Amino acid sequence: MDNGLTSTSANSWFETDLQGILLSLHWDQPPLPLQTGQSIAPLFEEAPHQLTNLFSQISVRKQLSFALPYRGRLLLFHCQKISANVLRWEADPSVSADPFAGRNEETAQIRECLTAMDNCLSYLLENSLESSFEQDMANNALNRCQLLMKHCLNMERYHQLIYGEYQPKLRRVNLRIFLNYLAQELGRDPRCSQVKTFTTRDNICIQSDPSALLEIILNILTNSLAFSPADAPVTIRLEKQENFAVFRLSDEGNGLPGGDVNRAITPYFSLKPENGQRAGLGLGLTNAYLLSQALGGSILISSKENYGTTVLLRFPLSQEEPDSGETIGGRDYYSDLLKRGHFNPIQVFLAALGPPHTASSAGTNTVL
Repeated sequence: MDNGLTSTSANSWFETDLQGILLSLHWDQPPLPLQTGQSIAPLFEEAPHQLTNLFSQISVRKQLSFALPYRGRLLLFHCQKISANVLRWEADPSVSADPFAGRNEETAQIRECLTAMDNCLSYLLENSLESSFEQDMANNALNRCQLLMKHCLNMERYHQLIYGEYQPKLRRVNLRIFLNYLAQELGRDPRCSQVKTFTTRDNICIQSDPSALLEIILNILTNSLAFSPADAPVTIRLEKQENFAVFRLSDEGNGLPGGDVNRAITPYFSLKPENGQRAGLGLGLTNAYLLSQALGGSILISSKENYGTTVLLRFPLSQEEPDSGETIGGRDYYSDLLKRGHFNPIQVFLAALGPPHTASSAGTNTVL
C-alpha cells in the first residue's frame, strides 16, 4: 500500500473540495482505501494541523507545494485550485526520505550547541584571555557555536516546511538591488572572495519572502564553497528569461558522485565530513528545494563529478506595477528585514564557513 504513494504516472492524482472531501481518485495504487465522499484527513495523521494550514493558504493562492510526512516517508505534493471548489493533488517523488531519520542526530546537535555555548560563556567569564592561546580557544568555541546555530536554524526551517507551518510573507522584491546588497555583505569577508555576482541593469521584480530567498541562496552557496577549491570561482548570475527571473549559481567544485542530483535534495544526505569544522546535517539543499516550491518557484540542479554544479532558481516575474518612489532594497532595509529572530543569516553563514583562507582578491559585483 505504501508504495502507491510514489506512483506518479499521468493517471496518479486525486481531487477534493475545499474541505478535504475526496471527489475523485485516479491512482494506479491508491495510497489509502478511501472512497469518494470521505475526508483525506487520514493522509495527515502524522501532522494533522498541516491540513488546516494548507486550506487557509490555498484560499488566497491558486496553487502551492508542501511536504507531507506519511508512514516513514517524506512526500512532496503539488496542490492546484482548478475551480472555485475543486482542488487537484499530485505527488512528486523527487524528495522521499524518512522525515524522522535525523531526529537522534538533531537532538545530539542541539545538546552539543547548548553545551558549547555554556562552556564558551563560562570560559569568557572566568578568564581574562590575555594570551593568544586563550583567545584562539575562545574564538574556536564561538565559531563552533555559530556553526551549530546554523544547523539549528536549518532544522527549525525543515520542520516548519514538512509540517506545513511555514507562512511566507510575500512582498515585492527588486532582485537586482537584493543581489547588490548580498554581494556587498559577502565582499566584506575574505572567505567569500571567490564569489562573483553578475546582474543586469534592468530592475527584475518578483513577489517573494526576502528572508526565505536569502536563505535559499545562502544554503546553495554553503555547498558550493564547501566543495570548491579556494581559488575556484563561484558565480551568481541574475537573468530574465521570458516571464521568469532566474538565479544561476555555478561552481567548479567536486560535483555530485555520478551526477546524482536527487540525492542532493534528500533530507540528511551529506557528503561533508562527519567530524570537521564544515560538517553538515544534509538539510541545506532540501530546505532550498522546499522553500523555492513554497514561494512558487523551482530549482533545477545539474552536476558532473569533478567538474562542478550549477543550480537554477526560477521565479515568476511580478506583474504588479511598482509604487511611485519605490525605495525598497537599500542596505538598511535588508539589514533589518532579513534577520531571523536575533540572528543575521549572513553573519551565521559566514561564521559557519570555517577558518579563513588566503585569498588574492575580494569578491566583485559586475553589471552585465
